Amino acid sequence: MPLAQWIQGLGYFGVFLAMFIENLGIPFPVIFGLIGGAAMVTAHQGSIPAVLVVLVAGQVAGAATGYLLGAGGSRWVQRKLDASRRWRDSYWRIRHLYERWGWLTIIGCRMVGYVRPWSSITAGLMRMRFLPFLAATVIGASVWTLINWMIVYHGIHLFARAQWFRWVVLGLLIVALGGIAAFWWCWGRSRPSRKSNVSKHQEPNPAEND
Repeated sequence: MPLAQWIQGLGYFGVFLAMFIENLGIPFPVIFGLIGGAAMVTAHQGSIPAVLVVLVAGQVAGAATGYLLGAGGSRWVQRKLDASRRWRDSYWRIRHLYERWGWLTIIGCRMVGYVRPWSSITAGLMRMRFLPFLAATVIGASVWTLINWMIVYHGIHLFARAQWFRWVVLGLLIVALGGIAAFWWCWGRSRPSRKSNVSKHQEPNPAEND
């Protein structure tokens, strides 16, 4: 993987940069940061504790930057939403949610793919207090890093040494893709067509009732 090798070549800075970019909302495959860190440890270019700290630090720095970007534009967004009562009410409902459950929301969102960076920007927009946001981000990033590090680090060793593990990975990938395809097929079948909705809500013709 050339990208993972490039990150490994940059050392701790490359790992930090990979996590920082992804947490800004830029669609960067965060898995390469983990693979680069694991490759550093395997090549005796770094220690596991140091790599874990850098992985968490990159996420926290990126999330804090996203928070500050959101906080900087929060007043402008609020002024724009004040023009519409519906959007204004939605804004305040979300803001009250963040005021009460913001820390739990941040921890939960740290575990979900590309929801992760946008939750930080949203926290800034909703003017969540920075210290609770920072604490929740550190906790969530630490848990996410430990879980995914165990999967990636040990998965790389198994993939390189055990032939059977490659078939397991391939099988899981096929099952996952098949599950996604089946979900979209069932969801599409369960949705009523636009034509049926129009005919259902169409008013009867008064001439036909005479």
